[in-house]
Amino acid sequence: LMAAILLVGAGVGVALGLTLGGSNGKGGGGVSQSTADENEALSGEDVVPPPQQDETVEGTPSPSPVVTASVPAPELTRPPTTRAPVAETSTTTTKAPVADISLTAEEKEQIALSILETAIPSSSYAALTSDPESVPNQALDWVLNRDAYPYDWAGLSSDPIDETAKTDLLQRYVLGGLFLGTGGDGWNGGRGWMTSDDVCTWWGIECGSEDVIQARANNGQGDDGDGEVWRKLQSDRTVTKIVLVDNALSGFLPEDLSALPSLTAIEMHENRLRGTIPSSIFELAELDTLFLDANRLEGEISPDIAKLTKLRRLTLNDNRFVGTIPTEIGQTTTLVMLWLFNNGELEGGIPTEFGNLVNLESLAIFNTKVTGRIPSEIGFLQSLKIFKVENNLLSGALPNTLYDLASLEVLGIAGNRNITGSLSPRLGRLTKLRELYISETSIGGSLPEQIGELTELSYLSVTGTELSGPLPATIGNLSNVQFLELGNNNFNGTLPSEMGGMTGLISVLLYGN
Repeated sequence: LMAAILLVGAGVGVALGLTLGGSNGKGGGGVSQSTADENEALSGEDVVPPPQQDETVEGTPSPSPVVTASVPAPELTRPPTTRAPVAETSTTTTKAPVADISLTAEEKEQIALSILETAIPSSSYAALTSDPESVPNQALDWVLNRDAYPYDWAGLSSDPIDETAKTDLLQRYVLGGLFLGTGGDGWNGGRGWMTSDDVCTWWGIECGSEDVIQARANNGQGDDGDGEVWRKLQSDRTVTKIVLVDNALSGFLPEDLSALPSLTAIEMHENRLRGTIPSSIFELAELDTLFLDANRLEGEISPDIAKLTKLRRLTLNDNRFVGTIPTEIGQTTTLVMLWLFNNGELEGGIPTEFGNLVNLESLAIFNTKVTGRIPSEIGFLQSLKIFKVENNLLSGALPNTLYDLASLEVLGIAGNRNITGSLSPRLGRLTKLRELYISETSIGGSLPEQIGELTELSYLSVTGTELSGPLPATIGNLSNVQFLELGNNNFNGTLPSEMGGMTGLISVLLYGN
């Protein structure tokens, strides 16, 4: 009988000829002693330092702890932050001298108000003009009375208005409001903020196109020889990225971010932001990246996400969102990364419209109350590398189209007890699969012999299912598997001698068969 955990050192292989069968205590947790500490430390939050190299696959999971009876989903890591490295002595963007013009404080205020009236959301403008304690009012007070930056009031009062002067005023007003409204004095990093320095030198703010951002980070070096990048460095002061990760931001996201129409990235994950996502955020037509995970955001996920037609990366996980996943997300066909996990009150089904997300590489919706079947339309996502839907309330058999995802590297459906049916022989098509988690489901039948075609597998977790019968001899082809978890099933017979070829094994769980 085999009612214990067999631990095998890396490169040693499995002892052969052991018999499977006997008591089946399916209530067990199935935790290897060698990895129990890892599981205990897993918090369920994705607070993981980004990888060091930019070549990392978007949404690639880090090595996973052993899946227990509670099936904690393996951790995910995001791509590296888009923030460019900051030079020791950063180049200060030079602003051209502005014409001297004498205006009263009241005249400056009227000019600023006339600009803001058409640039910021109406609700924000109403607060600005009616509530002296509001963040918009405090931001304007800073601009007019405490900011030493040399605003171009001549350009602001000209007809037509000078667009560079207008951009300067709007950017400083909006970012000043962001600082004041999210507890800026308590941020972890805030070099340059609320000083007279150009906003492009403020911590976490990036301006211009990618070549300009890199040139600024390199202290102006790396020009193409004709001075073009340097000229852009001096002239392109349009804010395009706000990167304030794990920076102790608190309070609410300001509506006025919509007054920065060139924004391509908002990265404010791992903070303490609360409330709902302002609807004005969805007016940022150039937005490519929206990282708001690991905050305290709440409410329903807005269908207006569909307005962000250039959005590629969206992370809303580890918040307090409720309601259903909007079907309109399926219209954002540019998405390559969609993380909604660890929103415990998120419910409803996985929209069939997700089948339109043909560029999607990473889809993670676990630890929620999402119900229903995995839609067959998932099979249209031929770029999908990561599909993780553990610990939900999903049901029914796996769609056959799931086995058509030739790019799939991680498949996690564990912890959905009402997922039924059997594993299709078509499983062998998923030849790029590195991690497979189907524990704590009601999948039955036998382990198909085509499992041996998944030669890239490093982690195979199949505990607490209805699988039965002998193990296929082809399992011995899986020489890269390090963690093999087969406990609490109905397997019987002897271990195939071919398992001696599994030379990468570190841990094997066979109890409860």
